[in-house]
Amino acid sequence: MSNKKQFSRDLKFIVELILINLMILIPFIVIKDSLYVITSPSMSPTINVGDIVVMGNKNPDEIKASERNGDIL
Repeated sequence: MSNKKQFSRDLKFIVELILINLMILIPFIVIKDSLYVITSPSMSPTINVGDIVVMGNKNPDEIKASERNGDIL
């Protein structure tokens, strides 16, 4: 009986992990944006090595370059 309870707990834990991962990943799959990990210090101090960035397509006419709320290119 104890083995069945342990198996049930383990199965529940695995299903919960899968659901949590899906909830995190599905928006990126639907939106079609890509996640990248920065591996070089060429963008520091703004973006550091190990940072995760979301990259997506943007209309060039919508790009705004300013220090306060500009887009990073």
